[in-house]
Amino acid sequence: MRKKKEKLSKLSEAGDSSKADKIGKCSELWNVAEKETKTSGQNLDCVENTENDFLEKLKFATNDLIYISETDADVLPFLGKFAEEVSAENLLTQIRTDVNTKVEELDYQNFFAHPTKIQEWFDEEATATAEKYQMLKIAMEENLTNIKYFKVGKTEIKIYVVGLDKQKILIGIKTDAVET
Repeated sequence: MRKKKEKLSKLSEAGDSSKADKIGKCSELWNVAEKETKTSGQNLDCVENTENDFLEKLKFATNDLIYISETDADVLPFLGKFAEEVSAENLLTQIRTDVNTKVEELDYQNFFAHPTKIQEWFDEEATATAEKYQMLKIAMEENLTNIKYFKVGKTEIKIYVVGLDKQKILIGIKTDAVET
């Protein structure tokens, strides 16, 4: 928490108040998430129960979050297992998919580029969704290392945006997309 406050202070001093506001808003969201998941016993049935604090925050952050492609799909938390590195081979092994399956590895910024962009014509709901994606991106950047974006498959694609947490557990988000 001290690191977040120092980062906010530096951004404010540098005159980047919009980014400082987003990070501050993100921190508030995670504090709410932590309280709600611990006090209500909330279980969104997205992944197995675990002691991973970041996973609990991901459950909250992805609740009701939709990824839009040629079809709409829920964005869900993904919890893998220990991995020395984030790689297509490690991901395919952990999701029990044939290692010969087509996998495209992209910069994770590409995944967030469209859903985090707020347009002038957005209504309140669309703006709120973009802000939620912005907060999710910031949280992943603050809690994970070596974040990567993988598209697994051809037309019906499984999408994973994952990184390693402090214990070197592969963790992040997953969703589906249709690309023709």
